[in-house]
Amino acid sequence: MTRCGALLDLSPEGSKMRRNQFASVAFILLLVFALGTELADAQRGRGGGRRGGAPAALEEATLLEEFDKIVDLIWTDQEEDTWGDIDDDATEDKQAFITMFWESRDPTPGTESNEFREVWMQRVAYTQ
Repeated sequence: MTRCGALLDLSPEGSKMRRNQFASVAFILLLVFALGTELADAQRGRGGGRRGGAPAALEEATLLEEFDKIVDLIWTDQEEDTWGDIDDDATEDKQAFITMFWESRDPTPGTESNEFREVWMQRVAYTQ
């Protein structure tokens, strides 16, 4: 049967095939739309509630105190050792380290947002 004939096929088998094709196309369109909106939101810097991707529940003081726990799964041994060498009272040194840490993972340097940090902090917020 030709393609046009398949579209006009009124038999139960033809109807079932059209429903399956429609369901497949609808699913693909829905998936593309969902992924597109996620990508657009990430590019606009949305996500964690504040610009920069840090969730509102995690204020800067908390981020500074909990940084080692937040990044435990993603930092290197060398970064962990460097963090451990910084004095607890050296707030400026810790902030400088945190800035360099996230900048080294920024997939689009030179832009306002750091998508990697935003996604990571969203995941951290989700677990809390």
